[in-house]
Amino acid sequence: MVKFAIPFVFAYYPVPLIVEESGAAFEWDAFLFIQFRLFLLIYLISSAVIAFDMRRLPIWEIALRPVLAVLVIFVAPQVHWPATVAALAFIVWHNARFGRKSKTGGAMPA
Repeated sequence: MVKFAIPFVFAYYPVPLIVEESGAAFEWDAFLFIQFRLFLLIYLISSAVIAFDMRRLPIWEIALRPVLAVLVIFVAPQVHWPATVAALAFIVWHNARFGRKSKTGGAMPA
């Protein structure tokens, strides 16, 4: 599924190609932001497909992750900015709620 999504990113956002002839002037902020959003897309779709992220995912999380992934990569800024914030908040919540916890209550053993 991720292999299917990547070409669409290049079609709608030519900045990651780093080719001036693509029609988009290279800008570091645009490049880094689309790379970050692409990372979110890959993470959300991959974890939804395997239905696992630190634990087995319930059906509502499996359904929510691809929706967030599509919205994160959406072209309109009024959609992708709130979706990126929501996806980050969701990932932080998930990691805080279900992340690895030490049995000793202290630092993780080496």
